[in-house]
Amino acid sequence: MSEEERKDLIRAMFGVADGGSSGGSKGSGGGTDIPDFYISNFEDAYKNDLSISMTTFAAAWKLGFPSESLTEEQVAEQFTSSINAILTQVYDIYDADTTTRSSTAILADTFFDGDYDSALNVITAFPDDERLTLPLDPDTFSMNALQAILAFGISGLFERTESEEFDPISFTVGMGVVSLESNTVYMTESRVRPIRMWVPQDFEDFSSTWTQVDALDIEAEIIASDLDEAFEKVVFYIPILMAIHKLWS
Repeated sequence: MSEEERKDLIRAMFGVADGGSSGGSKGSGGGTDIPDFYISNFEDAYKNDLSISMTTFAAAWKLGFPSESLTEEQVAEQFTSSINAILTQVYDIYDADTTTRSSTAILADTFFDGDYDSALNVITAFPDDERLTLPLDPDTFSMNALQAILAFGISGLFERTESEEFDPISFTVGMGVVSLESNTVYMTESRVRPIRMWVPQDFEDFSSTWTQVDALDIEAEIIASDLDEAFEKVVFYIPILMAIHKLWS
């Protein structure tokens, strides 16, 4: 599997976890557009067979949700209980009579309103020939990157990232998926879009005549990791042809 194929699989898993389609991005059925920064780090974790224990996952969850009232032990038990319940149903479907309908089709109808691709992604993360021994024990259960993403959604808690204060960096660093080097600046998310805006003809005199111009609006999320000194500015280099395309397309 190539790097891009692994990234596509990670995006699909996030789409399933968020209750949307396997696309995992806005406009394709998923509710959340996951920045490439996280996609790349989860792809690397999947490629390197990173094992994430449920206790580590629960501790990272507490870091990501500082307002979480549950203890780490309670978080681990809640997640494990949810996964046990779902996998019991999934394995029952694997054992069902598939003479007339495949396990994938049954999974799709049971969990995903007929979304075949989402069912395939669950089978990829929890394959029939590599079944986990149920019930899972929160003290000994470990997951790979794909399973961790689905665990994030299986519990029904994915939507909390949109309704509550959530720190994705602390969460993913706590899991061991993201590793931040010291004295380094990371851009985890960026967006460039064309806009029309009003600007003064004389920027030193805001009472001067204002005019409307075409411009590029740039939004970015920057994370600084243990810098030796503060940085003064961030410079974006946008190829002129790309800028023209965005302004007039």
